[in-house]
Amino acid sequence: MSVPSLFFSGEEDNEEFSLLNEIHHNQIQSLIDLHKIPDELWLTRKRIEAGVLEQKKQREMLTNIQERLAQCRLERTRNLKRIIERPRSQSPPSERLVPTIILPERPSTSQYRKQQNINNIEDALNRLNALEQQMKRLNLFTAQTISSSNIGTNYSNKIKEEIKQKKIKEIIQEFYELKRNINKLRENTKLQLNETNSLLNQKMGILTRQLKREIILNRRISIAELEKMKEKEINIFRIENQKLSSLNEENVNKAESAENRLKEIIERICSLPFVNISCSFSDNYDYSSISNLIISIRSAIERSVLIERKKGEASLEAYKVQANEELVNERLNNERKLKNIEIEKRLLFEQEKVEWIVEKNKLINELEQIKTDKSVEIAKIEANIKLIEMDKIKMSNLEEQINSLSTELIDERNKFTKEISQNNEKHKIEINEYKLNLNDLKTKLVIEQKEHQKSQIIVNQLEEIKSVRNEELITAYNRLSSVESQLAIACKNTEEATIKLKKEKHELYLEQLEASELRLKKEREDWLADAESADRDWKAQNKLITKAETNRKELIKSLDYANSKLAELERKLDSQVQKEQILQRSNSLILSNENERELSFKLEVAEHKVKKAAELCQKLSAELDKLSEKSFNQSTSSEKLLADLEETKGELSIFRDSLENEKRKNVQLETEIRQMEKEENNQRINDLEQELINKQQQIINQKESLNEIRIEQLEQILTIERAENANEIERIRKELKEERNHSKIIENELLTIKLKTKATMTEEVLENKKTTEKEYQLKEKLEQTKIENISLIKRIEIAEKRELESKILETKLSSELHELRLQRRETVKELENLQRELRETKITNQEIEIQLKRFLEMDRRRVSAIMKQTTLEKNALNKSLNTMERENSELQKHCRSLQAQVERLEEKLLV
Repeated sequence: MSVPSLFFSGEEDNEEFSLLNEIHHNQIQSLIDLHKIPDELWLTRKRIEAGVLEQKKQREMLTNIQERLAQCRLERTRNLKRIIERPRSQSPPSERLVPTIILPERPSTSQYRKQQNINNIEDALNRLNALEQQMKRLNLFTAQTISSSNIGTNYSNKIKEEIKQKKIKEIIQEFYELKRNINKLRENTKLQLNETNSLLNQKMGILTRQLKREIILNRRISIAELEKMKEKEINIFRIENQKLSSLNEENVNKAESAENRLKEIIERICSLPFVNISCSFSDNYDYSSISNLIISIRSAIERSVLIERKKGEASLEAYKVQANEELVNERLNNERKLKNIEIEKRLLFEQEKVEWIVEKNKLINELEQIKTDKSVEIAKIEANIKLIEMDKIKMSNLEEQINSLSTELIDERNKFTKEISQNNEKHKIEINEYKLNLNDLKTKLVIEQKEHQKSQIIVNQLEEIKSVRNEELITAYNRLSSVESQLAIACKNTEEATIKLKKEKHELYLEQLEASELRLKKEREDWLADAESADRDWKAQNKLITKAETNRKELIKSLDYANSKLAELERKLDSQVQKEQILQRSNSLILSNENERELSFKLEVAEHKVKKAAELCQKLSAELDKLSEKSFNQSTSSEKLLADLEETKGELSIFRDSLENEKRKNVQLETEIRQMEKEENNQRINDLEQELINKQQQIINQKESLNEIRIEQLEQILTIERAENANEIERIRKELKEERNHSKIIENELLTIKLKTKATMTEEVLENKKTTEKEYQLKEKLEQTKIENISLIKRIEIAEKRELESKILETKLSSELHELRLQRRETVKELENLQRELRETKITNQEIEIQLKRFLEMDRRRVSAIMKQTTLEKNALNKSLNTMERENSELQKHCRSLQAQVERLEEKLLV
């Protein structure tokens, strides 16, 4: 039997590989898209985490601002208490009756604003009442001085001078205290402005960082758009800074004007005692003019108070209108920006959703294709199984035919035995006739001659039958020898083919190992070069990423190459199987059995190879996943390092030490990465060596299975031939026994005839001579029969030796059959495991689809929650800004009220 060659031309392989690469390209792209899905999910999670961190920072900033505002308010209340409350030792007895103002403590944040407004109004009213009481006291004091002028002018003048000096001192002290308070307020306003500027700068930094992070994460916004956005935000912040600086300058100018007025008032107060003395000692002094002056002073004070109130209210209203307009504009701008951002986010989310849907559809299509491919393969396997079953049916039919032929042979043997028995009976009858006719030899010679001729004819027939049987035995022996030679040739061919397969596989594995080692060396060199250039130029990391992607594509191509090789091998095996089936059907029945078994064995081998290829694909896919995870981690680390570098560019003076620490960490990470790569390479080499060992063992098992199948076929052939030989030997033994019995009978008869002839035929010499001749002929026949018996005995001994050899072979073949049955059971178990794995893969695919849906829903919910949180935080920020603006307006009101009080005091002093 000829063994099919397993070597193929290289050009045909290349052409078929190119076609298979085109077929598998779509599947590989789908796998790459699947690997990209976790990257996008990771990016979305990182964005969400960055947003949460920024929200925490903003909340901390708001808490700090609220604490500072509370401190400023406490300082203001303390200053107001100092301004309003005077020491009782210096105040006149009339002032001691003035009700003391008790400011409330800082209430809760919810009720603080209302109570603050009420307290401010009450403070203003109390101040006005205090000033009116002071005016009344001054009027009473002047009236008392005028009434007591006539009584004790010298004493009264001394007392007046002392009182005036005390009052002047008190007023001067009050003005100095006012000046101090104004300076404190100025300093507080400056601090507040500085704090607001710092907050704005911090917000600017936060926004710039957010923009940079969004740019790094999205990588979709162009550099020109970024610069435009930055310029717009910088202009907005510059305008706000200019507004704040203008407000600061206005406050400074107002404070300077208030200081100048205070100086003028102090100078006028210093000139008051001289005026009072001149008025008191003047002779032409009219009391009516004094009363008129007092009335005019009161009216002027009231008018000035009303004018100042009107001016303050008008300015406050104008300032409120401006502030409201600015706030409204800012709110509108902020709302527009937020709307634009929300629209952009929604568009991005919709785009990502569309991409996810497309990827999902691709995955579904790929799964359907895989299912169809599997169904096609299963159909092929079922067709092959059906063909095998048909061949088995044919074999059973052939066995039935063989059984029918054996029955026919048995019938023919029975016929021959019957004929031989009939011949023996005839011989007996003839011998009896000889006995009867010996007395009348003369008369019955003719009859005896005729009978002798008949016996010779029968003997010739028997000799012909024996010669035919001998020829049949020789042909059977030749068949056995030819079958043995064919088996030896087949074994040699199989051994040569297996040796060639081993060599080819060993060479392929060596080539794969060398290629993998070269790739690993290249990857190591690339990683080292990229790690060294990472500190100098961050652009080199992008090149590294591209190199890693190319390596990844090369690995994918190698996977395609391996898959295409497997597919080609399967196709060629199928074609060879079909050719061999055609050849085997044309051969004899024995060869058809052998071919069928070889086909089943080759199918098992092909399935085993497919399993190995699937395992290799799984291992390669796992390695690709690891490499993709490494590249992804490195890309994410590079992005993080880029973000850190961009942040540190603005803060080099502060974070130089942190940069050095980061460099050290990078060096440690590089060393760790190198160690990890070394370990992984060692593990891969060990895995490949184990795979080589396993494949060699599998080849050995395949050889053993082939030998076992051939031994089974030989056993069947030998059993058939043994049965035939045993039947023939039994038949020959029976014939020999019959012939021996017949010869003994003939010898006995001859002895009786001799005795009778010696007694009776003394006279008939001629007749005796004839009888002697007959006896001589019969002796020759006996000698021939003896020779034939000896040859038959030798043949029987040879057959017995063959039977012993066949028994030994039967024992060996039985053991091999047992092993083959065990191997068949193992193959059946492997098929069942494959079916289970197919079911598990289907289940895993369904679970993956469910998990994808779940992740999409989770991402949608997270995005919606983040949007809600952003809206709530935006509202909270707007509220906090409104409160800040209200507090600023209240501070301005307090400043204006203080300015009004100062102006009133100036007017009073002037009067």
